[in-house]
Amino acid sequence: MKAISARAAFPVILCLTLLVGACAGPGGFGGVSPVAVNTRAAAASTTAFRTAQGRGPVNANSRLNAIAERQAMAMARRGRLGHDLIGPLHKRLKGAGYVWLVAVENVSAGYDDFDAALAGWQTSTGHRSNLLEPQATEIGVGAARADDKYGTYWTLILAAPDPDRGR
Repeated sequence: MKAISARAAFPVILCLTLLVGACAGPGGFGGVSPVAVNTRAAAASTTAFRTAQGRGPVNANSRLNAIAERQAMAMARRGRLGHDLIGPLHKRLKGAGYVWLVAVENVSAGYDDFDAALAGWQTSTGHRSNLLEPQATEIGVGAARADDKYGTYWTLILAAPDPDRGR
């Protein structure tokens, strides 16, 4: 049998690597994928909690949903929670063109659905404070599933647009 040189083997190895990577699917290795979230229902659940505490309602915002989903995907890919994995919240908002007066973020993992994540946030002092941000009028929710010990990663952004600086 004749040995092949590293130079000759490179195209074969490259093709095999690309083929195996394509088989891993859009989430890549590790099985990470976005989770569909009913953001109107999430806004309704959040509003119910807020109004019971004397705060105003919130509505789902598609731009905030997209920012939250990207954050949840980043956490799922890395297998850990964090607010700055793809940049601090203010930079993510600015990069997406969302002009805010106030913005806060909750992240979590291990909950199977939004209402369970919301219940967890309600029992944590810092997260509860964010949920009750008095000026918040909009929310964005994102979730991602990973084949790891946490399963589902959640991001909730509560914000208010700045009317003086436009949207």
